[in-house]
Amino acid sequence: MTCPSSAWRRVFAGACLAGMVLLQASSIFAETGTLLPSEKVGVAVPYLPESIDPLAQNDPVNRIVLSNIAYGLTRNGRDETVELEAADALREMENGKRWQLRLRSDARYANLSPVLPTDVVDSFKLLKQLAGSRPGVPATGLAELTVSLADTPAGQPQEIVFELPQADPYFLSTLANVPIVNAELMTRFGDRFGKGTNVAFLGPYQLREHRKNTSILLEAVPGFYRPGLPRARFVDFRVFDTAAAALSALRTGAVDIIAIPTPALVAEAKDDTTLQILQSPLAGPVEGGGRAWGLPRPRWSDAGSDDELLTHSIILRKTLRIDDSLLARFDLSGTFLP
Repeated sequence: MTCPSSAWRRVFAGACLAGMVLLQASSIFAETGTLLPSEKVGVAVPYLPESIDPLAQNDPVNRIVLSNIAYGLTRNGRDETVELEAADALREMENGKRWQLRLRSDARYANLSPVLPTDVVDSFKLLKQLAGSRPGVPATGLAELTVSLADTPAGQPQEIVFELPQADPYFLSTLANVPIVNAELMTRFGDRFGKGTNVAFLGPYQLREHRKNTSILLEAVPGFYRPGLPRARFVDFRVFDTAAAALSALRTGAVDIIAIPTPALVAEAKDDTTLQILQSPLAGPVEGGGRAWGLPRPRWSDAGSDDELLTHSIILRKTLRIDDSLLARFDLSGTFLP
């Protein structure tokens, strides 16, 4: 067995993917902590998207919300790794042009209905159609991808086949960035999809409340398949018009994270012993082709013309407990206040 060359941007947790090697989902999430009903993590943002769009992957705030309510078949880890998420086994065939995977049996949508292999096929078909019909929405990783059910022996879990015209170094990351949705519910919601309570996604949180230009409240999904997660019951995204108001809210504990700061905010936070500055999981271009992040708002209203929003840093309170999920993909399921 040989390992993929360094041209592969991401690998599964450092494991070699070659031939017919079957990868099992790692059990790196120990049963730690309990869900505290009063816990809430607050996130300050300079704007909110009008609706949560599974295809608007280059909008930073939309991506952050999706990272907490809409998981894919894989997940992006730190140090350019990819790990299994909704899938619990994966096989590479034909030198990366064909992949066959199996879903984990305990995967549930926010409404607690099971995620089925047919849902995965329908999700990719639906999102592929939407990407092709909407101007400005890139279809990277979807356009030439064929997804179907495998010929699985009777009595065995149904597997899913992904076929590409040629090996794609970003394919495994693409699986992480394409949310698994209940296509029937998504179609039924129509134009209302992503604008209110949402149960069509697979993830640790569900969209509880969306107040236009004000806040988005996420609530923990009961019985989530990762033991002990999510750690906080609510995640509250709050819009602040000015950088000064966001920093004041952070210092007083009204919020715990400034997700997209500015150079001036970062400089001021460096002198505050209660705050810390970390590299954002949004640092660098959007995965899968080097596209730039699209910020609907370039700066806070009180910022100077050269004090634009940054996607490479986050500011947070030192009292906040975080894990690698936040640093890898802005997944807040392991983040909490002790």
